[in-house]
Amino acid sequence: MNIFNKIRNLFKNKEKTQIIERLEDLLLEADIKNDIVIEIVEHIQKIKAKDEQETVLQLKNLLKSYLNQQPLNLENKRLNILLILGVNGVGKTSSIIKLANKFKNEGKNVLIAAADTFRAAAIEQLKIQSEKIGIKVISQNQGSDAAAVIFDSISSAKTKNYDILIIDTAGRLQNKENLIKELKKMDQVIKKQILDTNINYKKILVIDSISGKNTNNQTEIFDKAIQIDGIIATKFDSSSRAGGIINISKLFQKPIYFFTFGEQVDNIKEFNTENYLNKLL
Repeated sequence: MNIFNKIRNLFKNKEKTQIIERLEDLLLEADIKNDIVIEIVEHIQKIKAKDEQETVLQLKNLLKSYLNQQPLNLENKRLNILLILGVNGVGKTSSIIKLANKFKNEGKNVLIAAADTFRAAAIEQLKIQSEKIGIKVISQNQGSDAAAVIFDSISSAKTKNYDILIIDTAGRLQNKENLIKELKKMDQVIKKQILDTNINYKKILVIDSISGKNTNNQTEIFDKAIQIDGIIATKFDSSSRAGGIINISKLFQKPIYFFTFGEQVDNIKEFNTENYLNKLL
């Protein structure tokens, strides 16, 4: 049962005080941040809804106002560079493959750069998965300079007229200072390339939708480092508690571009606010 149905059930033979207390519990169970829950509850207390249906509608409209639905706009006749960020374990590599496959099926010429040079397994995994969908990967040996990989991949993408370059990056938060330093260097390399070139550049953070409030800290770290443009939310099929998406969208004002679900390469969709709220609520 989703949260909307649970909220509707709250109104059956219950006093308003009991309803508000249980509403607060349900929103917290969905991993929505405490101060946002308080704001929601205060809003619901103020409105004079005639029944549970109107209350649920008011709640839905409020949550819609928190969510930033905005498509990832790729530009024709320009190289689109997508720098993909995220901590290890959130599904970053699978998201890159799903994204690349989606764009390829839409007729785009896609190139991938393996700039997570810290882990040999990450490079190898990206190569294996990319080969399955027929997309080339630019890579160097483990321990190579990630910025050099990016420089080479941009040069190749421009020379061979690729439409989209998707760049994988490291996500080892246990060594945060080095990670941030490396990300800033990558960002600078890309920005230097686009100063006098016709390039569209986006920085996209991959978050795990079942991690709840942990995503707040991750988003803050990456956003402070290089200012992200938008989000991909993974593992959307694994949890009905995807309130972390509301937290990110409201706190950081970042659009959710895509969400992924399942293991298949085509298990990726553009984020839709209405569908998300129907799942959550």
